[in-house]
Amino acid sequence: MAFPVEDDRVFNFTNGRMEPDPVHEPPSGEDLTLVIDNGCFSCRAGWACENEPRMQFKNVMAKNRGSRSKAGDWDTQIGNDIKNIEVVRWLLKTQFDRNVVVNFEVQEQIFDHIFHHLGITSENCVPHPLVLTEAVCNPSHCRHLMSELLFECYHIPRVTYGIDALFSLHHNTGGTAGDALVVSAGYHTTHVLPVIDGRLDAQHCKRINVGGAHSTAYLQRLLQLKHPALLAGITLSRVEKLAQHHCYVARDYVAELECWHDAAYSEANTRVIQLPCASRPGLGATGTASACPASAPVAANSGGDERRQQQLRRLQELNTRRRVERLQADAHKLQTLRKVQEMEAHGNSEQLSQALCSLGLRSMAELHLNIERLQAAMDTRSHHVQSDDFQEPRADEERGMEQEKAEWLQKLRRERGMLLERLKNRLKDSAHKGQPPSTVCSRDQNSMLHGLLNLYFFLLGTAEKLHKQNEPYIKEEEDDDDEGMMGHRESTESDSEEDREHLADVERLLRQHDTAFEKPGLAVQPPLAAFNLSEFYRLRMGVERPRVPETIFQPSLLGEDCAGLIETIEFVINRYPAEQQAKLVQRLFVTGGNAAYVGMQARLQQELLAIRPFKSSFNVMLAEDPVLDSWHGACDWATRSVENSQVWISRAEYLEKGGHYLKEHEASNMYIPAPSIQ
Repeated sequence: MAFPVEDDRVFNFTNGRMEPDPVHEPPSGEDLTLVIDNGCFSCRAGWACENEPRMQFKNVMAKNRGSRSKAGDWDTQIGNDIKNIEVVRWLLKTQFDRNVVVNFEVQEQIFDHIFHHLGITSENCVPHPLVLTEAVCNPSHCRHLMSELLFECYHIPRVTYGIDALFSLHHNTGGTAGDALVVSAGYHTTHVLPVIDGRLDAQHCKRINVGGAHSTAYLQRLLQLKHPALLAGITLSRVEKLAQHHCYVARDYVAELECWHDAAYSEANTRVIQLPCASRPGLGATGTASACPASAPVAANSGGDERRQQQLRRLQELNTRRRVERLQADAHKLQTLRKVQEMEAHGNSEQLSQALCSLGLRSMAELHLNIERLQAAMDTRSHHVQSDDFQEPRADEERGMEQEKAEWLQKLRRERGMLLERLKNRLKDSAHKGQPPSTVCSRDQNSMLHGLLNLYFFLLGTAEKLHKQNEPYIKEEEDDDDEGMMGHRESTESDSEEDREHLADVERLLRQHDTAFEKPGLAVQPPLAAFNLSEFYRLRMGVERPRVPETIFQPSLLGEDCAGLIETIEFVINRYPAEQQAKLVQRLFVTGGNAAYVGMQARLQQELLAIRPFKSSFNVMLAEDPVLDSWHGACDWATRSVENSQVWISRAEYLEKGGHYLKEHEASNMYIPAPSIQ
């Protein structure tokens, strides 16, 4: 997903497109057991006799609204079939409400997808035993609906249910769990599960309604607030990968924040994420400008002129064709009108009135008027058609036009030089005579000064002083010499203004018709090669790296009013006597997607050291593969218990005892029978 580029702190983010799952061939053998780890975030499915699951996909479904396939079915995409999940995110559906399956229509679609891609081709049934994971303390009603779906729809011969975290525990301990305290850090929830003598103590289980989904959404909000210009690029699927690869759990969160206050530490530990950016015309693939030879603009201009000439010829031919077609239609209409006009000479009034009515005319006068107008319009169109023959200008005419244009441009350049020289001389004269160098209209400046002084004296209560004056307020004492100098200055400035206006018109014409003209004084623009487009598509992950995983320990960062992971562990431990507490903390097992954060084990050891008695011992154990160990544990359990009918629910038992029935084993929930109704 990410690998360093340029320096150690810049990581290149690549969009990995999902590949649709192929249709596998089932392994050879009889009575093969299916294993499905039905997780909230992703689903793993395969055969118990194999080492790795054949299918891993996001446990979501997208059904396009209003479109059907050729077979008449709704266009449904599941898991890896969704190439770009952000495009259809508003259409996504899941079978889960937090960690409990409640939408069994979606679950049926996902089962169909799994069984089809695993190569099960038997008609109207799935003739394989099934090991399926379920939520901790799963409601009996939800288990009843799941059993009904499996036995009634798919005719499963036998099924067993288990908890994914307990399967993972047994896989990492070799099937001898004993006493343990399991932390299941899932996608929607986090569970603390005490295991006594290898069995789940469901009465003391606790759930925290914070998981990986909340942390990912929190990181997305932080990055969008930090980079508001990249809102569209900070998608949820990208943020999930950023959280997995760049976030870590701080050993001491407060001390870690103090370290991030240091500029050197922050600069050294901030990671820059390079998002994908599309190249623009004139830019290379890396976002920098591509070098162009000096002759490229000339060639581009010549090619552009040729294309414009071709377009002009095509448009001319199209207009001529349309005029000819319109002229033919008008000729046919004029012929019809003249036939009606001839009826008047024959004296057949009845046919004449019918013909006028069919043409939408009310009298012969209106008929004559339409004939005259149509004839005039045809004459005009025929004149246009005759003048529409496009002819290329001759070479001598082109040379004459180019020569005239060159002479005219040369005249404009000379005129511009004379105007510039005249203005320069006036500036020198004004500087020599001690006049202000500015040639902006002094009359306007005096008017502005007069308005400001009017406002000033009005606020001071002395506005009467300015009302007595008819001219702008310059000075109260002026002699005749100053008045003469002012009059000479105003005439000079008016001439300068006329020259400036004329100069502006000349330069406008030169910019429009002379490609070599460049107005002096303009700043030279930096070359496009200095612009790096990729720098505008970079995310900076600083203090967000330890802050996002901290939501598991402090849900208050998300606004959740619930205890954190350490408080919940302490609460569960304190429900047991001291001897049992010592046994539980000897094996604190952590599994689930959030257990993959760097520093999780060290943080739990630090927190346990604070809540446990002085000099007490404890051990924190992480799953080897927090994501796949539950599926591997279910495979190990199915291999050991395939012949043990005491742990499998058969179809006959389902029909006899109902869908809520459960057979307990070391990785299952407790079975609580429904109360009998008298």
